Amino acid sequence: MTDINSFRPLAALSRSRISAGSDARAAHPADRSPEAPEGVIMSLFVRLLLFLSAPITALFVSRDALNFSVIQTFVATGLAALIVFAFAFWPFGPKTKAKNESKHEARPNGSGGTA
Repeated sequence: MTDINSFRPLAALSRSRISAGSDARAAHPADRSPEAPEGVIMSLFVRLLLFLSAPITALFVSRDALNFSVIQTFVATGLAALIVFAFAFWPFGPKTKAKNESKHEARPNGSGGTA
């Protein structure tokens, strides 16, 4: 059975050898380890943000405009900020407050919660 890396063009092989010697991060994508899912997850997250921000941007700017991708990036950044904000304040929702109040109301020793 033949190794899949043997089918890469000669230019790609020489480019990966040159770049791997000077900077390991600039190596050819086929030389990367398949055991690094954090890059794949981040890539999927960015693609999802751009996919969601495209229709929102199209409401305000024509898709043919030269600056559509720039504005789409700003909208995607805003969506990312909203998601981070929502996750940051998620524990302080109404359900959490109701659970905390019910814990303080019922005291096993009958003190009533006053000091």
